[in-house]
Amino acid sequence: AMPTTATSPVPWYLRARMQDSITKNQLALQQVEAQQQRARAEALQAGLASEANKAPPQQGHHNQAALLFSFPEESFYNAANLIQGIQNCVLYRLNTCTSVCLVCDGPLGYAGSKVGICSKDLCQHTSHRFGINTDLVTELTRCGIVCELLLNLTRCAATSGITRDTFEPMCPVNISDTLALTATLNATATTSGSDTSISQQPTQPAHFYTETYGVGTKDFALIGATIDSIPSIDELVAAAKGSNARLKEYLNKVSGPLAYPLLQWVISSNHAHVEPVPPQHKIPFLGTDHQFYLVSDNPEKERQFREYKRRAQKANADGVGSFYAWHGSSAGNWHCILRNGLRNYSGTRLMSTGQVYGAGVYFAKSVQTSVPYMGQPQRAWANSHSIDWMVDANGAGGEVAATSKGLMVISLCEVIKAATGWKDHENSIITVQDENLIATRLLFVYPHGQPNPQNVPLSVLR
Repeated sequence: AMPTTATSPVPWYLRARMQDSITKNQLALQQVEAQQQRARAEALQAGLASEANKAPPQQGHHNQAALLFSFPEESFYNAANLIQGIQNCVLYRLNTCTSVCLVCDGPLGYAGSKVGICSKDLCQHTSHRFGINTDLVTELTRCGIVCELLLNLTRCAATSGITRDTFEPMCPVNISDTLALTATLNATATTSGSDTSISQQPTQPAHFYTETYGVGTKDFALIGATIDSIPSIDELVAAAKGSNARLKEYLNKVSGPLAYPLLQWVISSNHAHVEPVPPQHKIPFLGTDHQFYLVSDNPEKERQFREYKRRAQKANADGVGSFYAWHGSSAGNWHCILRNGLRNYSGTRLMSTGQVYGAGVYFAKSVQTSVPYMGQPQRAWANSHSIDWMVDANGAGGEVAATSKGLMVISLCEVIKAATGWKDHENSIITVQDENLIATRLLFVYPHGQPNPQNVPLSVLR
């Protein structure tokens, strides 16, 4: 029989572990409360007092701060019975799965609509070595057009990174151990004189840094060349025949050992839900068939967004809680946006178009106003077929001439019409300082150079 106390049915060997977990939980909650107090103080200083006090933490399972640090074991062992304990643990995981690392359970910097892996080397190694977080063949087969879009945008980020680095997050792929093992096998086979000896391979790069992994300069040329060496989606699916092992073997043969882990990372590191818009729902005024639904937030953040919208509808005299606005950004920026969300990077190195109208995320009421913010067409993935593009013979590398063909991207977002946190500059330009007021809705890709969209009637957007 397991020793227990009269006051607690918890087995003695779990009591110390639970107490340690509860202590850590209390410390974490204190840190969250301190962060919330600092955020409210900053909001008050910025003149956002009404917005800071408008949304107090809610009780129950909607309190995200409590959820992130409510330890599963405590919920399990404090339950009335085994079934309820299991249910508590499952609910905990469902509500926090996009906010914490899938491997180590550590908090992620951005809680998107998909599960993710943190930047720790061990977590990245585990993810890429064992295929955690994504079934590559399934993704390529089920939503090849989305995979093609992700490859194109990552290629654009590598292209633009040569002149302005927006390649965040950086690809963590490092196959040094694999190459070292291969070299050892080669040396052993050669020494033994075996007929099955593996031929010596020339020295190959093991990661995407020019020097030491993680501290050297990012090798954008190698990233771009590796992506360009990857065959088309159709060829990948045909070669895989339903097997990730076959796909890896095929890519190692035709593209080199970095291609498969790079492709795996491009697909799995995307935190947004991207889905092609059905033909019957496409907006005909925008001059492109490449239209995608784009959902960047997890269910909890979307719930908060709708609550803010409901409050704005109730507070505004016109009864309108939100409006739609356009956000144009260089194609090279969307690799970062899909993984980190649409953020206020004013005053940082990731700021791309300045801050003439002050800090904030810039939007426009008219799509024509956002077109110049899309920048020049960007050179994309060489083997892209569905999202077809082409660069003139004279448009080598980097940004191509406006007369050439290349990738350009614009998005349609929903913005809360709150009392504070955003500003209408009365010239079609809108700046939003509070990122919680923004929700991405649609993404439009122009693979053939300069777009010429028309104004979209409000009735179509609604």
